[in-house]
Amino acid sequence: MNELRGLLVSEVRAMNLEACVNDEKISRLLALTELLMKWNRVYNLTSIKKGPDIILKHIADSISVAPFITGQNYADAGSGPGFPGIPLAILFPEKNFYLLESLGKKINFQREVKRQLRLENIFPEQTRCELFTPPVAIDGVISRAFASLPDMLELCKNIPAENGEFLALKGEVPENELKELSKEFEVLDIIRIQVNKTLGQRHLIRLIKRK
Repeated sequence: MNELRGLLVSEVRAMNLEACVNDEKISRLLALTELLMKWNRVYNLTSIKKGPDIILKHIADSISVAPFITGQNYADAGSGPGFPGIPLAILFPEKNFYLLESLGKKINFQREVKRQLRLENIFPEQTRCELFTPPVAIDGVISRAFASLPDMLELCKNIPAENGEFLALKGEVPENELKELSKEFEVLDIIRIQVNKTLGQRHLIRLIKRK
């Protein structure tokens, strides 16, 4: 695990996240990586199998949006095995993350992560996004490798609180998807995210529902 720790520390430094990632959080992120590799051998939770690839394509990619997590309660739409919600929950133990996923094996993995890492601030929810009834006011809906922007907004439009926002992590700026957005949504910002060059371009698109 020393090689993986070195890689993760290097990515944290490259993204200037040292202020919110200490040694304990690095260890927890590595424990999450190890659990995913173990479960992947049996349950095929993700096509990304190797430790270094998990660090770059799941862990580092997830925490790259950390500077924009300014609210208290978030919903991770189409969370899969828990990305980006679980890595962000490790970084921000004072914030809550509701992990929305319909597949049982991925929810079971999330629950095992919650148990083994003692993450009291993640809440695995086996549900479709459009059926989720938030138990608290949701400040933001995060999506990563989930759906097109128009589809994500339509499925999740009733989740955020009145002043909540949508945070969509994308590769290149999806110009065609932006053109197809309903007029009930407004783009607040499109931000180039600093990630490892092997991941290509990454952008965070911030949106709100018009009042």
